Amino acid sequence: MKTPGIFAALALLAFCVPVSAGAPAQPYRFAPAGDWVHVAAELPLAAAAVEQGQSDYLLVDHQVRLAKVTAHYQRYVERLVSQSAVDDGAQISIELDPEHERVLLHEVRVFRDGRAIDKLADSRRSLLNREEELEDGVINGRVTLHMLLQDVRVGDVLDYSYTLERTDPPGERGFNEWFSAQWDTPVRRFRLRVLRPTGHPLLILDHSTFAAPQETRAGGWTETTWDAKNLAALESEDGKPAWFFLYPRIEISEFADWDAVRAWALPMYVVRPGKDRILDDFLTQLKTEPDEAARILKALRFVQDDIRYTGLEIGAGAYRPTQPAEVLARRYGDCKDKVLLFVTLLHALGIEAAPALVHSTIGRGIAQRAPSPGAFDHVVAKMRWKNRDYWLDATASGQGGDLDSLVQADFGLALVLAPGAHGLEAIPARVGERPASNVVETYDFRKGTSKPASFRVLTSYRDEEADSMRATMLTSTATQLGKDYLDYYRRSYPGIRVTQPLTVKDDRAHNLFTVEEHYAIDKPFTNNDDGEREFVLEAYLVSDRTGQPKLLERTTPLAREYPLHVHHEIVAYLPGHWKIKNQARSIRDPAFEYSSKVHYRNGKLDLDYELRNTRDHVPVAGLKDFLAKLDKAHDDAFYTLTDDNAVTMVAVSTAAGAEPNVELILVWVLGTGIGLALAAQDVWQTEVLTAS
Repeated sequence: MKTPGIFAALALLAFCVPVSAGAPAQPYRFAPAGDWVHVAAELPLAAAAVEQGQSDYLLVDHQVRLAKVTAHYQRYVERLVSQSAVDDGAQISIELDPEHERVLLHEVRVFRDGRAIDKLADSRRSLLNREEELEDGVINGRVTLHMLLQDVRVGDVLDYSYTLERTDPPGERGFNEWFSAQWDTPVRRFRLRVLRPTGHPLLILDHSTFAAPQETRAGGWTETTWDAKNLAALESEDGKPAWFFLYPRIEISEFADWDAVRAWALPMYVVRPGKDRILDDFLTQLKTEPDEAARILKALRFVQDDIRYTGLEIGAGAYRPTQPAEVLARRYGDCKDKVLLFVTLLHALGIEAAPALVHSTIGRGIAQRAPSPGAFDHVVAKMRWKNRDYWLDATASGQGGDLDSLVQADFGLALVLAPGAHGLEAIPARVGERPASNVVETYDFRKGTSKPASFRVLTSYRDEEADSMRATMLTSTATQLGKDYLDYYRRSYPGIRVTQPLTVKDDRAHNLFTVEEHYAIDKPFTNNDDGEREFVLEAYLVSDRTGQPKLLERTTPLAREYPLHVHHEIVAYLPGHWKIKNQARSIRDPAFEYSSKVHYRNGKLDLDYELRNTRDHVPVAGLKDFLAKLDKAHDDAFYTLTDDNAVTMVAVSTAAGAEPNVELILVWVLGTGIGLALAAQDVWQTEVLTAS
C-alpha cells in the first residue's frame, strides 16, 4: 500500500469527462462536514523528519455513522517531503458507486509559509469511467472522481477531507468495512470513530495493536473510538502467502456470524418459479445422455465453455445473481450467474447441489475475517453425488477429465448456501499425488561433441496443468508456442534451431495435454573459462522452481506453489565411453521432497529428477534450513558434461556408404590401472538429506 486510505495517482484515461458549468448533475457536491463529525484540532506543522523515500502523514482520520444513509468521513493530512510525494499528492482520487454513493467535498488546502491556501476551487475535477477489470470480463460501473491540484510544492502540507454517503435498499447489503491500522509509511496520528444507534448490534474484529477503544453513549448513539499516535512504518514483504495478513486492521460488520451471512445470501439464490422454453429445451437435451454422470458432465461443460464470462457488477449485480433463464438466453454471466444456472440444471436432474461462497486468493484466510459478504469474491458449486462431495468451478473453461478425475475447486473454506448448513466448510485440498508436468528431453551426441546434436522434448501435462495449457491454447497457437519455447532454449543453447514444427495433442477426456518439440544444436559443446569443452544439462522443471526467493531475511512466512509435483527426465546418448558414476540423491524438508538419479551404461546417460511441494508455505522458524536444502536441490538440477569425463569419444558418420569417422577426443590413463571396463560398470552412490 503506497499511502493510507487513498488510491494511487491515476493517469488521465479515455472517458475522462471534465466537470463544467451546465454539465449534468454529478455524484458529488461541495458541503461542510456534517454536525456529527468531530473535526480534529489543527495539527502542529512542525514534525520530526522521516526517512528519505517515505511519505509523512500527520493525520489519517476515519469517522463512520451508520444510519439509513451511511456516512464515511475521511481526512488526510500529509507533509509533501519530496517531488515524488508532490506528484502523488497533487492528484486526489475518490472511487465511488454512482448508483448508491455520493461524495461531499469539504476542504482541499495546503499550508505554506504559515498560511492556508485553498486548492479546491481551482482544481481540475473529472469523472473517470476507468473499468479496470474490463479485460477480465467484469464491468463494475464504478467511477473515479479525480482532482488535479495546481501549484503544489515540496514542503507543503496537504490537507483534504470529504464524506462518502451510501444509500442501500433496506437489508440489501449490510454494513461491512475494513480499516488498515498500520501502513508502509509512518503516521503521526490515526483515528477511527464509529457511531451507531444504541442497541444496534455491530461486530468488531480488532486486529490492531492499539489500546482498547473508548466507548460512550449519548443522544441515542453509541460511539466507539480508536486514537493512536506515532505509528511506525511497516514494510511489506514479497512472497508471503495470500492468506497471511501483514498489516494490522480493524474490521466492522453488521453480521454477527457466518450463519447470518448465509441467511442474507440464501434468498438471492432462489430461482423464481415458472416455465422457460430455452431452459426446458436444454434440459431435454441433457436427459438424452446415456447416464447420470454424462448428464452432469455435459451440464458442467456447457456452463463452463458455452456461457461466456462477463460480470455486470453494477449496484446489486455485484452480489445478486441473475436468474438462470436470463443467463441461458443471453449466453453470458459471472461466477454467481454461472453457478446458479449449473445448480438449477443439477436440481432438474434430481441431483443435490448448492452454491458456495469462497475467496479466490486468500482461501482459508477468510477464517481470519469478520463475517460479511465482503469476505468473499467468488462462487463455486458443491455437488453431492453417489455419497461423494464435488467442488466444481463453473468458470473453469476448458477443463478435462471425467467426474472422477477432473480438477476440483480448492479454495480452502466455503460458505455453502444450503438450508441447514452451519459455519464455514473446509474444501479438501489438492495434494499433487502424481506429477502434473512431466518432461522427457532426449539429446543425441553420438556424431561427436563438435557436430550438430539432435534434441527432442516431449512434455506431458495432466490435471491442473493440462487445464492450464488448454486455456493457454484458447488465445495462442502452436506456432506462437513454438517461438516462445525456442526463445527459452536459446538462452542456454545459442546454436539451437527447429527441425520439425512443434505439435500439440489434447486428450480432453483423459485430461492429458502433450507438446512435442524437435531441434538441432550446432556445436553443442563450448569452451568454458578453464578451456574445457562442456555442455550443461538442466532439469528446468526443478531449477525454475527452486531458485532463492528475492527476500531472504523475513518476518512473514514464505509462500510456495501448491500443489506442485513435477518430473523431469533427461536422456543423453554420448559418443564412446564416459567416466560417469551412477548415483542417487534425496532431499527432504517439511515443505518439499526432491530426488534425483544419475544412471550411465553403454553410452546412454539417464538423469531423473522429481520435485514435490508438500506445504503451501514455509514458516519463519524453518526458513534457514529450508533455504539451505532448496539451494542444494537447485544446484543438483544442473549436470555438466565436460571432455574430462570422457574415456573415449567416438563419432561415427551415419551417411550411407561412408567410412566410420573416428574422432579420438581424449584418452584417460589411470595410474591405478583401471581401464575402460570400469566406465561401463554400474557404480552407485546415494546421498540422502532429510529434515533436521
